[in-house]
Amino acid sequence: MHVTGIGKCSHVSTYAASLFSSTGNPAYYLHGTEAVHGSCGQLAAGDVVIAISNSGETGELKATVLAVKNNGCKVIGVSGNPESWLAKNTDAFLFAGVKAEGGPLNRAPRNSVLAELLTLQALSVALQVEKDWDPVKYVRCHPGGKLGQLRENEK
Repeated sequence: MHVTGIGKCSHVSTYAASLFSSTGNPAYYLHGTEAVHGSCGQLAAGDVVIAISNSGETGELKATVLAVKNNGCKVIGVSGNPESWLAKNTDAFLFAGVKAEGGPLNRAPRNSVLAELLTLQALSVALQVEKDWDPVKYVRCHPGGKLGQLRENEK
């Protein structure tokens, strides 16, 4: 699995790839613009790419999605616009919409980032359940820190 986005969605993508990987679904960050400049080389036909864009209309992400699909990958779109180009040009679509961003200009990605994060966190839970990801498997991938210790009732 690969996760991509442009701008603030790129930051969401790196977090999501890390979260998916630590919960049983290996995922890699795919740079949203570098993909069309050679980074599609990390893809193999049949891979799944999650593409994130609040508007679903970002030009750079459109080019990336087309390149990804041209490489034989399936695409899951995550957007706040169910009528967007992204929603209509992906194999599956997850809605992550908000009514307003907040702040004096109502432009900087604030609430949309939170909606994208929550949507991808929910997807990670569903995939974790699907894979029957238990505490022993989790600790094997995350042996450090307090999270990397099995609790008494998990041994």
